Amino acid sequence: RPPALDGAAAAAAIVPGVLAMTAVHLKMRILAEETLLVLGADEPAGSAAAQLALAQGAVVTLAAAAHEQAQALRRAWEGPACAVIEILAPPGTSPAAGTAATAAPGRPSASAAAQWVDAALPALLAPTDGLGYDHIFDARNPPDAHAPRGSPEEPAPPAATPAATAAGLWLSLSVRSLAAHGTLVTRGKSLELGPEESQAMALRGATLAFVNEAPWILSPARRSRLLHVLEEVLRKLEARSLELPHPVEVMFDAASVALAAGKPINAVVRL
Repeated sequence: RPPALDGAAAAAAIVPGVLAMTAVHLKMRILAEETLLVLGADEPAGSAAAQLALAQGAVVTLAAAAHEQAQALRRAWEGPACAVIEILAPPGTSPAAGTAATAAPGRPSASAAAQWVDAALPALLAPTDGLGYDHIFDARNPPDAHAPRGSPEEPAPPAATPAATAAGLWLSLSVRSLAAHGTLVTRGKSLELGPEESQAMALRGATLAFVNEAPWILSPARRSRLLHVLEEVLRKLEARSLELPHPVEVMFDAASVALAAGKPINAVVRL
């Protein structure tokens, strides 16, 4: 860690900073004047990716799923190379789209889902003059893949079709927003990629890539690359060419209780 960099800020930047660097420079290999759509720009990883892409000379669009979120993003971001568009959340779902609807009554019908995608697509493509995005980064924090889905006494609900959840709808919209030879990078682990989305990606010659923390420890040969990426993230933070929100700090005892209850910790833990 650079001596001038606050320890808590450095610790909080590890995951979002490395995810963003991996997405922008290793997966997308984004170039000047290419277009990037970021879903979840209010997430640290999404914010970092937008900053890195703008520094490369890319043209960035940030999608917001709620009016308040759109207003906040416009105040912080909107400029000649960065646009903010408001895409209302799918019907029957939360604006914090990205998690599956929890009950059948909350899932949009197939017709409502198709209508939402058809209505949202023109607005999403407007910054590209209808040509689609060279790159899309879905930086939203995915739902816990290890969350219990039922028990012997209460079986897990039947699998939903891709159009039955918010995550599936946003994925369908993202795929249809890709340009030819585009790249879709996601933090998701269980994608609801149906036959139509798969065919759409194939016809575009598009690439699907994943970024998450797991591969960082799988291969000793890759750890040196991780260290180089992390060093670059810290260097950019020190130079203020990359800015992330200062983390919330919690004490170890409180963090232990939350982890024991299965709750995620989005903070720096103090001993």
